[in-house]
Amino acid sequence: MEQRTLKFFADACEGELSGADGGVVVDRVCTDSRRIQRGDLFVAIRGENFDGHAFVHECIRKGAVGVVVCSDEEFEAPSEAGIIRVDDTITALGRMASTYRNDFDVRVIAIAGSNGKTTVKELIASVVSRSYPVLKSVLSFNNHIGVPVTLLQLEERHEVAVIELGTNHPGELKGLLEIARPEVGVLTGIGREHLEFFEDLDGVAKEEGILAEYLPAGGSLFTSADCRRCIEIAEHSKSLAIMVGMSGSGDWRISGVHTGFDGTEFSLTTGMPVYNRRYRVPMIGGHQALNAAYAVAVGAELGISPDQIQRGLEDCERPPMRMELIECDGVRLLNDAYNANVDSMRAALETLRDMPVSGRRIAVLGEMAELGNTVADAHAEIGGLAGGLGVDVLIAVGDSAHITAEAGRAAGVPLVREFVSPSTAAEFIMHSAAPGDTVLIKASRVLRLERIGEMMGRKGEVAGNR
Repeated sequence: MEQRTLKFFADACEGELSGADGGVVVDRVCTDSRRIQRGDLFVAIRGENFDGHAFVHECIRKGAVGVVVCSDEEFEAPSEAGIIRVDDTITALGRMASTYRNDFDVRVIAIAGSNGKTTVKELIASVVSRSYPVLKSVLSFNNHIGVPVTLLQLEERHEVAVIELGTNHPGELKGLLEIARPEVGVLTGIGREHLEFFEDLDGVAKEEGILAEYLPAGGSLFTSADCRRCIEIAEHSKSLAIMVGMSGSGDWRISGVHTGFDGTEFSLTTGMPVYNRRYRVPMIGGHQALNAAYAVAVGAELGISPDQIQRGLEDCERPPMRMELIECDGVRLLNDAYNANVDSMRAALETLRDMPVSGRRIAVLGEMAELGNTVADAHAEIGGLAGGLGVDVLIAVGDSAHITAEAGRAAGVPLVREFVSPSTAAEFIMHSAAPGDTVLIKASRVLRLERIGEMMGRKGEVAGNR
């Protein structure tokens, strides 16, 4: 972050400053009391399991020059620090980031959509960084706290910012777009996400489609040529729509996809012949071809050469728990347990089907969260898919395990087991998996199904998505 004063941030969030002089310089804005450094401005956030206000005095002792607190908190400001009082600290954080972002002539690329956002963000950032100084979202910092925190790290040297935007309630994406103000947008796809709050696919499309509406007339929207709702969204965008996918009508057409344990290869055809070639990304799964194709298309839009784009794909930092390969005593485990909905479950199962496996294909499928009244149908659909996509062993985990398991049996999966807890499922896998088997683990974060991978990883070695 470039230095700013306490007054700058107080004015930005329309807060009331007391204590220290407004000219005091702030080195960094921080929302995590554990990471406070001398010269920081601490923003006290109230969360479900914590309240940052409880750590205000501790942060000042650590050297924070100021704190942002809710006006209803009653305490005196120590003489050595400033206090900025606001109605709501999360709103204040967004306003500070928005005002700070205004100071920079930076091209913002926003990544939204139902699946693959973090992977696409990492791929685009890696490709673009071959030619430009880039700021990117850390991990999956994509919400009303993560997006402002990321933008508050902008520096004069940055020419491009690649920002992931997430949403699970109607209206959230609009607020993030108002803070980030992107010129380029990537809508990865429309799928059955957070249906507890969006109700159906139309609700998802309405929310995610706000990205297309928000982009400026001189901007660019990259989205899927294979998704009907993405095509409809693109048709109503005032920005230039660039379609990417398998469809022959796309501007960037994917073909010849081949995936294995060492990565994914595919060909791209577009109106710019220099980019018509075969590409490789060191990530597992046929769906990675679309993720990487977005990065190629965005890189081309920014004038990056095909060779540099390929090097960017190869050097991409792989997000954890996204088809992470773990090898243990001859058993391969695909840890894709970061999150899940019906569509990402299908992609994961298709990946398991496509892998060159000498033993059995074992699918460990856990709970999918935030499905609303579609819980039973969704878990039954996944069990059925397991049977149709060649799974040899289905292990269902969580409260809806019996639904997934029953559908799997009906679909002809040879061996089906169900468990309530991941630890019990892990014990079964560790005793039953044999050399040559490949095990897929996939679930929503609420289940923490990655613990299976952690238990197996203690015995084996993390090989990465090579």
